[in-house]
Amino acid sequence: MKRIGAILCLSLLLVLMTTSFSFATGLEVTDTYPRDGGKGMQLVNTGVKLYFNEPMKGSKAIKADEDCFKFTDEDGKVQKIKVVYSDKEPNQVLVIINQTLKQKTTYKLTISKDLMSQSGNTLGKEETISFTTRDTSMDTKVNMGMMAVMMIGMVWFTSRS
Repeated sequence: MKRIGAILCLSLLLVLMTTSFSFATGLEVTDTYPRDGGKGMQLVNTGVKLYFNEPMKGSKAIKADEDCFKFTDEDGKVQKIKVVYSDKEPNQVLVIINQTLKQKTTYKLTISKDLMSQSGNTLGKEETISFTTRDTSMDTKVNMGMMAVMMIGMVWFTSRS
């Protein structure tokens, strides 16, 4: 009986030692800037920062990820972008929009489920980040109002002294 128990224990130990245990969850987007649903983005020099749980910069991954990012306006028109991988932060990818955006417009960045990390893991599901640009006409009105108040104040204070 001891012999059978020893053989079973050794067999179980042998199976467990030759099996690799993996608790990795795969590639995931951990954070973005702007966050999904963000409002008030600038119209020029706009970019979307994406943070992942794995390093993204690798020649094989960069080549495989060329068509994994799509930036569209609210009409569904694809906009020109440039994807930049960070040397300082290997888990960060910056998607730069190569044009001036329209005010009060919602834009959407879609990340393909086939996006690959440096180690070869893929995203597995499509991710979408949307944001709305600022209303610059309102900014102009507010600035003009503040300037008018300042001018009136300067005239009033000058006349008092």
